Amino acid sequence: MTAIVAVMTFAPIVSAGAYSIDTTYNQMRSSQRTTNDYIILHETGGVAPAINNAQYFNREWRNAGTYSSHVVGDGGDVYQISPDGYVQWGAGSYANARSPVQIELARTNDKATFEKDYKAYVNLARDMAKKYNIPLTLDGAGRGIKSHLWVSNNIWGDHVDPYGYLQQWGISKADLAQDLRTGLDDSDDADASKTTPAPGESAPEPDNDNYQSQSGSYTFQHTTKIRKSVGTSGGYTGMNYNAGQSVNYDRVY
Repeated sequence: MTAIVAVMTFAPIVSAGAYSIDTTYNQMRSSQRTTNDYIILHETGGVAPAINNAQYFNREWRNAGTYSSHVVGDGGDVYQISPDGYVQWGAGSYANARSPVQIELARTNDKATFEKDYKAYVNLARDMAKKYNIPLTLDGAGRGIKSHLWVSNNIWGDHVDPYGYLQQWGISKADLAQDLRTGLDDSDDADASKTTPAPGESAPEPDNDNYQSQSGSYTFQHTTKIRKSVGTSGGYTGMNYNAGQSVNYDRVY
């Protein structure tokens, strides 16, 4: 931990965003076990409640030839469609056989609903990746968390999700990659209002009094989310700094 900037902390954000899994529609649909190479991220492609998508997969999976293990939506709810660790039909036979978990994100037009959905989507992906010892990397080489776009570009298919939908809410691929690395807790802001200050710009005032006067500047080596105080309990300010950006400080902790 680098304790120099009076207005921030460098403690990692822990995956603490709460979600519960509804297993009403969880049924064994394939007896084939997968290898533990990928977690695949999807989005449903049309605005509809997540429970509607879950019911559709449950009812039509044979006729439609598609289903994923989990659907996220309706304000952060998670519906399980099939047991993880078994083949799902979401990304073609090669990827399906190597993906113990595939996750659909249901679309919404409501900002508050999206924010809850996105946190559950990210934290579920992280938790499932940890369960299967899959790296928390996005669309990289080898094992890791993959978008359906990555599957299309590297294996098979023509799907490009989930980036188009996420971008509508101000979430870039880089944002998703960072959030998958760090996780999102209940204080983290997942919407398009988060800002990245210009180099040298001062960040918000701290709410901790244990600081000493000392002036200087700091250049970030990694993308960093800014909290209001030292420790993971400090609320997220909504500000991000990218690697190479700088901030001025006048106090150190």
